[in-house]
Amino acid sequence: MSNTTLLDRARRLVGKTALVALSLAAAPVVGHGASLVHDYSAVGEYSNSGFFTGALDESAAAATVQGLGFKLTGSQTVSDSMFWAWNDYYQMTVRKYDTTGIAFVWGGALDGALSGGETLSAPFDFNIDFSHTAPSNSAYDYPGVGWTLTVGFRGDAYTPGQGLGPDMYALYSNSTSGWMDAAGSYQFTGSVDAMIDEWSAANAISWYAMLSVEWHDPLAYPGWEDTAGTMNGDYLTVTIPNQSIDVALLPAVSAVPVPGAFWLLSSGLLGIVSFSRRVVR
Repeated sequence: MSNTTLLDRARRLVGKTALVALSLAAAPVVGHGASLVHDYSAVGEYSNSGFFTGALDESAAAATVQGLGFKLTGSQTVSDSMFWAWNDYYQMTVRKYDTTGIAFVWGGALDGALSGGETLSAPFDFNIDFSHTAPSNSAYDYPGVGWTLTVGFRGDAYTPGQGLGPDMYALYSNSTSGWMDAAGSYQFTGSVDAMIDEWSAANAISWYAMLSVEWHDPLAYPGWEDTAGTMNGDYLTVTIPNQSIDVALLPAVSAVPVPGAFWLLSSGLLGIVSFSRRVVR
């Protein structure tokens, strides 16, 4: 019996067949030129026009290092009094038309240069709980809370103390959202990703994540009833617990050629099968 190995036979048969081995994409490799830096965490009253409308609470939100990014957490409870403020001119408490809810923000600089295809990924798990006092006229009852989670990149060194929300004039972002039309406790899970393109990557110098929560409280809006609205002690609680928002900068994925030895062996085996069939015939 011949001592010729299977690989030797495969090499000889490659020359007798018309098979051509092409280099195709196989297992991904990664290149990672940038990392996330944490510079700020805060929560504050917010307007759906894109502005913070009150003082920021930096103690109610936090970020801890985790893997290629950070675990983002926070908790805040507000009452419907957030929609009202004393007015010196009218000498009475009046509606704050520029406040629609609250927003959590986290973010910071980028250490290193981004590349097109890198992704800011944020799996999330958070809770929202709110109460609601029904108005005397049910025709004016439109309760509800909506939320939007946005992750993205900016072309400037943003801080929330500027007053603007981070998604105002963002360079590149993506978001996901949800809605609750009845009071109660809710949990939301999922993921939102922002894969940056080449142009934006070349101009990005900071990253951010923002969870904005818009609270629709009918009794806080004048004109919805015969009165100008009232405060009833309704509350809204947003909790981003240890499950949290896990933001990470994932490297771009590129393809590499399959090692030539693999294609050599594969071609040889195909040749053996073809040769065996000819012999049998």
